Amino acid sequence: LFCPRGCAILYVAEPDRVLPTVTSHGYGKGFESEFSQQGTRDETALLVLPAAAAFYRGLGQEAITRHCRSTLSQGVDLLTSAWGTETPMGPPGPDPAWHSGFMALVRMPIEFDPAAIEAESTDSGGLIRHGKIFQALHNKLLDDFSVEVAALFFLNDRLHVRVSAHIYTSVTDFEVLAMAVTELCASKWSP
Repeated sequence: LFCPRGCAILYVAEPDRVLPTVTSHGYGKGFESEFSQQGTRDETALLVLPAAAAFYRGLGQEAITRHCRSTLSQGVDLLTSAWGTETPMGPPGPDPAWHSGFMALVRMPIEFDPAAIEAESTDSGGLIRHGKIFQALHNKLLDDFSVEVAALFFLNDRLHVRVSAHIYTSVTDFEVLAMAVTELCASKWSP
C-alpha cells in the first residue's frame, strides 16, 4: 500500500483460525483485541494508512499493474541487453511467464568458481543471503553505487539477481544497476 514497513490491512475470512505472532494483553479476548496492540511496537506507521489507501485507490489497480509490468519488462530487457545475459525462463513477452508478480530473475555477467559457489550459505532454492559472495557483492553495489540488491540466486552455477518493479520504480533504476554491474565486470572485481 505504499506506506511504512509493518503497516498493512489484514483481511481474514475465518478469524478463529488466525493468531498473532506476538501475544499481548488482548490474548483470549477475540480477534480484534489480540491484533490491536503488539506490546512495545511503535504504532505511528499506522497513521499513514488512510493516506496510503487513498493513494492506491487514486491510481487504481489496473494502472499500477500496467506500470509495474511495463517497468519490469523494460528493465529486464535493458539488463539482459547490457549484460549479454538472459532470464532463466527466456525473454519477456506479451504473456510474462518469465516472472512472478512484479519480480524477475536475471542472470548476472559475474562468473564464480563452482567451488566458491558450493561453499556459500544457500537454502534449498539456491538463495544466498549470508555467504561471502552475497555480502561482498551487496556491500560493493551499495557502498560504491548506492544500489540495493536484496536477493541473489545461483541457478545452474550461474549468479542471478532478483529484480522487481513497483509504482515508485522507474527504468532509470534498472539503468543504474546495469551500469554498476558493468563497471564491476570491467574492473575485474571479485569478492
